[in-house]
Amino acid sequence: MKKMIFLTIFLFCMPIFDVGAQEEKRVRVHYHRYDGNYEGWNLWTWDKVSNDYSRAIQPLKKRDHYGLTFVLDKTHYGSGEMIGLLPRKGEWLEKDDPDRIWTPNLGNEAWILQNDPDLFVEPPDTYPQISGAFIDAPRRVTVCLPISIRFDPEQAEHVRIIDDQGQPIPIQSVAPGEIGNAALLLINTSDSFRAFDLAMPIHKYRVEVLGFKPKGLSFRMLMDRPEYVSDVELGAIYKPDQTLFRLFAPTATRVTLTIYDQPDRDIGQAYPLESQASGVWEIDIKQNLKNKYYTYKVDGNSPLFHPDQELIDPYSRCNTAHNGRGMIIDDGTRIADRPDFPPEDAIIYELHVRDFSIDTDSGINQKGLYLGMTEQGATYKDQGEVKTGLDHLVEMGVNTVQIMPIQDFDNNESSEEYNWGYMPVHFNSPDGWYATEQRNAKRVEEFKKLVDALHTRGIRVIMDVVYNHTAETNPYVQYSFNGIAPGYYYRMRDSGSFWNGSGCGNEFRSEAPMVRKFILDSVAYWVNEYKVDGFRFDLMGLIDLETMTQITETLHEIDPNILVYGEPWASGETPISITSKGKQRGLGFGVFNDNFRDALKGSPFDRFDISETFLIHGSRISEIKKGIEGSIHSFAQRPLESVNYMECHDNRTLWDQLHYLTQGQTDIDARDIVQMVKLGAVIIFTSQGVPFIQMGQEMLRTKHDVENSYNAPDSVNQIEWERKIRYRDVVEYHKGLIQLRKAHQMFRQTDPQAIEKNLKFLDNDLGMTVPDKCIAYQLEDERDEWERVLVLLNPNPISVIFPIPPGTWTSVVDENQSGVEPIQIGIEREKRVAPRSAAVLAIF
Repeated sequence: MKKMIFLTIFLFCMPIFDVGAQEEKRVRVHYHRYDGNYEGWNLWTWDKVSNDYSRAIQPLKKRDHYGLTFVLDKTHYGSGEMIGLLPRKGEWLEKDDPDRIWTPNLGNEAWILQNDPDLFVEPPDTYPQISGAFIDAPRRVTVCLPISIRFDPEQAEHVRIIDDQGQPIPIQSVAPGEIGNAALLLINTSDSFRAFDLAMPIHKYRVEVLGFKPKGLSFRMLMDRPEYVSDVELGAIYKPDQTLFRLFAPTATRVTLTIYDQPDRDIGQAYPLESQASGVWEIDIKQNLKNKYYTYKVDGNSPLFHPDQELIDPYSRCNTAHNGRGMIIDDGTRIADRPDFPPEDAIIYELHVRDFSIDTDSGINQKGLYLGMTEQGATYKDQGEVKTGLDHLVEMGVNTVQIMPIQDFDNNESSEEYNWGYMPVHFNSPDGWYATEQRNAKRVEEFKKLVDALHTRGIRVIMDVVYNHTAETNPYVQYSFNGIAPGYYYRMRDSGSFWNGSGCGNEFRSEAPMVRKFILDSVAYWVNEYKVDGFRFDLMGLIDLETMTQITETLHEIDPNILVYGEPWASGETPISITSKGKQRGLGFGVFNDNFRDALKGSPFDRFDISETFLIHGSRISEIKKGIEGSIHSFAQRPLESVNYMECHDNRTLWDQLHYLTQGQTDIDARDIVQMVKLGAVIIFTSQGVPFIQMGQEMLRTKHDVENSYNAPDSVNQIEWERKIRYRDVVEYHKGLIQLRKAHQMFRQTDPQAIEKNLKFLDNDLGMTVPDKCIAYQLEDERDEWERVLVLLNPNPISVIFPIPPGTWTSVVDENQSGVEPIQIGIEREKRVAPRSAAVLAIF
């Protein structure tokens, strides 16, 4: 009987114990918005320790008097010791900065208040506060409220600017304005209010609006005035007997430089800088400071300054870490001169430093590092047969390498945590993740050795650069720019929050005079100091057209053969006119041709619509023809403005994409997809414009269907060199096409008028009948040793017969082979082309 009673009690209590355990794992987060509009709002969460395990949490259906409630399971966030919290609307339509961080000592319940950086352990006062109060012009203050109000000019007396003595500043007028669902008030002050002077002690002033908590003033657009523009050299300007330090900090009232002997922990020597003209601060220290470390502390009259925080000089040329110290260097590492060939000869091969060599079977000693790309003689499994690394590039005939971001980015350089590097922090220092040591200038020396090794083997180096945003994702994150000149370097909404056209938290304000100067100085530095050969601009659409034009002009003054191109789009709403396809016409820089890409393999954003691809279905022929011509009849003035590609680091690889789109298609198997890849390669390498392939594309690279591998492990991102053996025929096919293109000028024409004369489609221009869904065109160029070339493209699952122009033709490319050597001779009148393949014929 006693056993029965005990069992009954145990069974009755089990659910209680389970519920208690479940609750212990949970964290409840409450969120309040002043306007009470929660439509579409969710909570973005992640493990702050690893910056992984990110997920969006939807609110409970039932709201309480405070607002939304979110329930998190701590076990979903690694150790559960630090969880990042960021309210957002939809898929980043809006976000409520800054990041809040939950830790166990806060308990299992927390409260977030709109626009407030704190995470509260009990419900805070929800009385609305002014979101921002900014001096944007002389005698003009912009005030943003978190909720809309019905403003009557007669209520102007309820809007005041008060000094620290409680005395009001005379106001001439107050005008209303609307931005979304927040109210905007424009205050015009009297002449007695010296808002035209950045030295004004604005920390003594606050704005009051009836019904809202007051807010202190901050400078904003006033910093764009001509008197705060300087052309002096900035940064640490080193000489053996002195170093001149210059910093642009127009709203600062005090700048302190600290010099250190060590990269961390030691106590340094502090030096106050003196304010000079145009917002520049400087000090000249008469010592040999080579290999010393330095930081800045900056104070000002705005509440956005944090005078005790150490900041890295934006112009620092070597950092110990993105949140560490700058280093004063004088590096003399030798770099071979640039390989000498014109831009139209470029064959671009995109790679990631780590991915290129990290495979355990790569045969490369310095795996994942800058130096790994310098090694010669590496072979698969060290067996001496299959070349890997640098020798593979040379073997393929590649002459231009585009290296994914190596500028100092937001990461832990000493960890194995993977990241592509598209969250930059400091633009003039290489990142230490790829260096053999992180606490010194090895990153500088070793990246120079990388460039030298590639130049020595005849390969140019393109840097993938991310000047459109930084890791300072909101005004509270301060590594350099945000802490030195708050409100200047990023595009800000009237409310004081950052625009987010990058999808990464902010937009670099390239149109601002000193931001534009910084970008121009930075790219020139990389070209002069590291001898890099060009730049690929990530989200180039967010860099204003005037800045892109000046970048191109600046670089071409140094070397007219420097390549400049980028992504002509943005990832979200932006206040500027996007530098989109077509705007580059005649300006000397190029754009990625996503029209051509999508027509070939389908958009990466479409699902299972194989009817919209040439390679699978033989559709979008007119778009393919435009791409073949170098897009001179669509968005380009010259073919060099079109970068032609089928895959890059973003989205699925071509191999994965074609498998993804054709899954469930019983009439398409892996052999068909191999042929599609080879057919696409023929099109890319025989089209006018600049050909571009991703690392491993030639060996059917897979990322195991991971669509966005920016932080995926090596097992996903690495080049699997075994595939070079498994798909040797595809590797050789790409190698032959590269050889063909390099050997014949007719594939690399630069004059649009010559292309119109020399490139003829058999159906449109020569009146011949081309098989259904197929494309055929003839090329010639009086500079070429071959008289004519004929390219035949058959995406059909069956072989087809093409009629061909008069002459005796020789085949150099078919479904199995490619190159410049004859495969079949004496071809006349017609040519049969195998299923899903191409043929290239020539008259020698």
